[in-house]
Amino acid sequence: MTGRGPILFVAAVAVAWAQCGMEQARRADSLLMRHDLAGAEAIAANCDSKAPFKVILGEIAFRRGKVEEAERQFRDVTSLEPRDPRAWFRLGQVSEYTFNRKTAQDCFRRAHELAPAAAPLVLHWAMTLDGADASAALETYLGMEKNEDARGIQWARAQIEIQRVLGDRKPFGLVSSYGRSQIRLEPVFRDREMYGYRVPVSINGGEAAKLLLDTGAGGIIINANLAARLHVKRLASTTVSGLGDQGAGRGWVGLADRVRVGTVEFRDAVVTVSERPVLGSEQGLMGTDIFEPFLVTLDLPNGVMRLEPFPGAADGRPSDRGFQSDPEMERIYRIGHMLMVPTTVSGSEPAMFVIDTGCSQTLIGKEFATELARMRSAASIPLGGISGRIEDVDAADDLKFKFGGFSVHCQDTLSINLKRKDDDLGMEVAGFLGFPMLKLFSITLDYRNGLVKFECPTAVDRKKH
Repeated sequence: MTGRGPILFVAAVAVAWAQCGMEQARRADSLLMRHDLAGAEAIAANCDSKAPFKVILGEIAFRRGKVEEAERQFRDVTSLEPRDPRAWFRLGQVSEYTFNRKTAQDCFRRAHELAPAAAPLVLHWAMTLDGADASAALETYLGMEKNEDARGIQWARAQIEIQRVLGDRKPFGLVSSYGRSQIRLEPVFRDREMYGYRVPVSINGGEAAKLLLDTGAGGIIINANLAARLHVKRLASTTVSGLGDQGAGRGWVGLADRVRVGTVEFRDAVVTVSERPVLGSEQGLMGTDIFEPFLVTLDLPNGVMRLEPFPGAADGRPSDRGFQSDPEMERIYRIGHMLMVPTTVSGSEPAMFVIDTGCSQTLIGKEFATELARMRSAASIPLGGISGRIEDVDAADDLKFKFGGFSVHCQDTLSINLKRKDDDLGMEVAGFLGFPMLKLFSITLDYRNGLVKFECPTAVDRKKH
């Protein structure tokens, strides 16, 4: 797994409901595990006053991107049946996705106490710990029987090795003063069309690598040749994956003593190294989540990234505060390193779209798009991600996207199959707001409280050709 976000284990809690003696609950749960949301909902809706069915309804709501409804269901279950570990675990995940860190920690701890033999609960509980306590819990996780989650095992081994090397130090510790900074972005063109920005990043004091600014990436991802030249220390094996038909590729987790971006410098930077090319000729990617201690503004029309310190935060560490109402900002959701914003498309119900400056096109899932527009093949258009080329590409005609208080018309929106991504995340991702759309906006990201603000200096209800 890449980045520093949570690892997601969709439908992975091995807490059977056999003790409930409810055949209907088991049937509904079985349908849910097979991704038959409508079938599971038809059963659970008739018994929605009982705790097991409310958990199922909560999971269905979450997978459809209705996070507040899911949270309400899970909270109801923790009141009705406070010894249900699955409800506590799911409430912890929802709290994590909504930036309520302390609540998530308490929920994962409670779930682990109720089901200490469930490997996913041990892992999530370990992720809330620090230092030696985290390493001990991860060792427990690795020693558990019937733990067949290869990604979780790989991630845990990497974290143990990082902990062994760093001791009590946290990755990406801020070395420079915690103050205001402005970083000039370098435009990237293909066939005379700007498709992104690169950021000069100094790693271990070496040559300035030019990394693609990618709000959809986690941390820093570079290719193996660059890692060798910049003396990144290898720590543990990992896999690197993203959009594309080739699936996960081999890589490793490394450690850079120093990383500098503009005037901002970090020590002990964890870097993901890919053994296959990163988006063709790119040296690598830089996720904006490394600037989590700051209020981050991506002024894309003017090619500038601004970092502002939070008032009263001397060390810049995120607080445990959750969402706080701000009339100029709206809530976003975070799954792993991905930030998602509710978006309506041509009059649809709100659906989750990833804010992704590293995506060269705005993308919409095929299943979602076929309900909204006429489709045609676009297989001749080259499209790919960190996991290689995408072959099965369609295009949707004349869609209108509404998010952040703005509307943007797109005459041609590329459509791909996102089912694998949905399965990985446990939520139906409707699409990706890519650079051609996002470049219209100045985007402010608040990683402390889970907020975003879009500002547009030009006409916003416009056609994109």
